[in-house]
Amino acid sequence: MRVVSISSLEELERLRPRPGPAVTGAKYDSRRITPGDVFFALPGKHAHGIQFADEALARGATFVISDQPHPTGTVVSDPATYLLKLGQQSRNTRTGAVIGVTGSVGKTTTKDLLAAAISAYASPGNRNTPLAHATELISMEAKRIPTKPIVLELGIDHIGEMKVLVDLVRPTHGIITALATAHLDGLKNLATITAEKTLLLEASSDSFADIEAAKYLPSSVRKRTTTYGLEGEGADFEPPFFIDRAGHPVLKLGASYRLPGIGRTFARNAAGALAIAKALNIHIVEAAARMVHMKLSPSRLQIIRSDNLTIIDDSYNSSPASLVAALEVLLASNKPTTAVLGDMLELGTSADDLHCSFSKSAMTINRLVTVGEKAALIAPNHPNAIRALNTEEAIEVLANLDLKGTILVKASRGMHFERIITALTSTKRRS
Repeated sequence: MRVVSISSLEELERLRPRPGPAVTGAKYDSRRITPGDVFFALPGKHAHGIQFADEALARGATFVISDQPHPTGTVVSDPATYLLKLGQQSRNTRTGAVIGVTGSVGKTTTKDLLAAAISAYASPGNRNTPLAHATELISMEAKRIPTKPIVLELGIDHIGEMKVLVDLVRPTHGIITALATAHLDGLKNLATITAEKTLLLEASSDSFADIEAAKYLPSSVRKRTTTYGLEGEGADFEPPFFIDRAGHPVLKLGASYRLPGIGRTFARNAAGALAIAKALNIHIVEAAARMVHMKLSPSRLQIIRSDNLTIIDDSYNSSPASLVAALEVLLASNKPTTAVLGDMLELGTSADDLHCSFSKSAMTINRLVTVGEKAALIAPNHPNAIRALNTEEAIEVLANLDLKGTILVKASRGMHFERIITALTSTKRRS
C-alpha cells in the first residue's frame, strides 16, 4: 500500500466515491460517528464493520472505506493499516507539542491533569490504541489548529504495540507514570513492561518519569529523563504538595491550590503534569490554577458522598499497583471501612500470588467483600469477610448490609463493577 504524500483529509476527499459534505474526521466505531466522518469498516473478532456501514451513514458518515464493497464505499486491501498511515499524515501537519503518556497506572489521570495544566487537547476517556489515536490525529487536522498541544494516552497490552504507537504519534514529550505488573497475559513480566514503555521516552525529545518508575529505566535513558515526585524523594522536580484532611492534594505556592482528586498518587500524577508544564515554559502557578478546575474522568478514585456513607468509586479497572493506591486512600478515610474487591485480570501465571500478596493489608479493613475466585485469595483469614461468586451476588450482599463510613469499590474492567456503583447510588440506597 502506498504512503500518501498529501494530508489525510485531502487523500480522503480524493477517495470518496461520490460528491458529498466535506470530510471532517474518521471513525471505525459506528456508534461514535458524527456528521462529516469517514467510516472505516474493519474486520473484527466477532463481526465485520461492514455490517454497521448503513448505521454509520445514517449517523452522518460521508462514505465508507473497507476491504468489503458497499454502495457508498471505497475498497482498500487493508483498511486498518490505511487508517494508521492517514493518521501519520495528519501527524505531519502538527507543529505544536505532542505529549505521550504511558504507565502501568495513572495514565488517564495524568493525561487529564496535563490537558488542564497546559490547555491542551486530550484524547477522550482511555482511548489509547493505535487506531484510536489515528482517528484523533485526523480529527485534529480538520480543526486546523496545528500549534495546539495534544496529550495522548498510550496504552499497551502486548509486545510490539508501543513501537506502533510511537511511530504513529511521534511524541515531542514522553512521560512514564509508573512501572508495575499489569497485562501480564500479553506482556509477561516487569522487565518486558519496562522495555516496552521505555520506547516512549527513547522516541521523545524531552522525557519524564516518576522517580519510582525511573529506578527501572536503563541508565542511558535515565540520564536524559527528568524525574518527578513528592518532596523529600530526591527527584529532579518536587512541587510542594500536602494532603488535606479530606484527602485532596494541595499545592502551596503562596496561595493554596486544592486539586479535585484524592490521595498521594493523584499528587504524584499532578507533579508529572507540572514538570511538563514547566518544560513548556508555563508558570507553575498558572498550571496549578488550571488544574484546580479540571474535570476528572469517572470511576477512578472518584468520591461520592451521602449523609452517612462515602463511596470511593475506583471501579474502572484494577491492578496490584492501583489497588495499593486505592487502599491507601481507603485507610485514610472515615471509619468504618469496607472494601468490595473483585478479581484483578490479565495477571497470567502470577495471578494467585499477586492476589495473595494483599492478604496482610486486607486485615486493616473493617469489612471485606471479595468478588470472584481470585479475589477470594485476598481474604483467607479475614474475620469479617464475605465471599461473592460474581458481581450480581455482591450487589445482593451489599443490599443487606448496614453501610456506614467509607466503602471502596474496585475490580478489573471485566468484572463490571459499575453495576455495584449504580446499586449503591440508587434512590433506595440513598434513602
